[in-house]
Amino acid sequence: MRSERALLIGVIFIACVAVAFFLNSAKQHRISKSAEASNTTATAPVAGSASATSASGTLASNSPGSLSGPLVSFSFDDGWQSQYDNALPILEKAGFKGTFYIISTRVGTSLHMTRSELLQMEADGNEIGDHTRTHPDLSKLTDANAEEQIAGARQDLLALGFHDISTFAYPYGGHNDSTPGLVREAGLSGARSSRIGINSDEEDPYLLLSYHLTASTTLADAEKEIDTAIAQKQWLIFEGHHINEHTDDNISSSFLAQIVAYVKEKHIRVVTVRGGLAFLKK
Repeated sequence: MRSERALLIGVIFIACVAVAFFLNSAKQHRISKSAEASNTTATAPVAGSASATSASGTLASNSPGSLSGPLVSFSFDDGWQSQYDNALPILEKAGFKGTFYIISTRVGTSLHMTRSELLQMEADGNEIGDHTRTHPDLSKLTDANAEEQIAGARQDLLALGFHDISTFAYPYGGHNDSTPGLVREAGLSGARSSRIGINSDEEDPYLLLSYHLTASTTLADAEKEIDTAIAQKQWLIFEGHHINEHTDDNISSSFLAQIVAYVKEKHIRVVTVRGGLAFLKK
């Protein structure tokens, strides 16, 4: 009887030791996994941060609220079909996203992109922006009529199913002292003008500078602007219209491809206009 009791005590002791060993091992495993997760969180780049990887595969140098490195945006006005057919594939091949400023009453009309094309572009990460209802020179309108063109177009585009209409482009570059305020009041976060230049991080978000690509623009001209943006660590916004058409503001798809290739070669971060606004000082 005594031997059986001793045997039972021994079995219980061994079981207790085994349980203690198991619990200690599980605790150590949890500690190890927690440290691993903490290390991963500390080293993984966060989108939009200074260590986020750009579309060209290099580490972007900018962080929100500052321009510590150059940015480039590709914007296109009026919603021409040639932009969808000839410009969009070039941007997609490079891994870049563009901003397309749309005249709301011309969606799906002759020579213009369709609603379904534009919705797919937005779903793929491109920005759809406001370019008024009928493309008037806003500087020649009353404030009431200008407001109807700006705010009305934004409402039109939202009604068509677009999710984020947050930037604007002035038709013909036309604006007066009150127009930027009307853009702001319409619920838009910024506006691209046609004033030539490259943006610093202190630029007025409702009077952004741009560089207009036309039939007379040379590759050397475009590369000079890109190099200046790099040297000054500023934001260059390209403005385009027709692609592979016979107009004064036309550029060829091969020319656009050369510009895109140069930007990619220089490892510059490419953003939509909406994305670029995040790097301006508030």
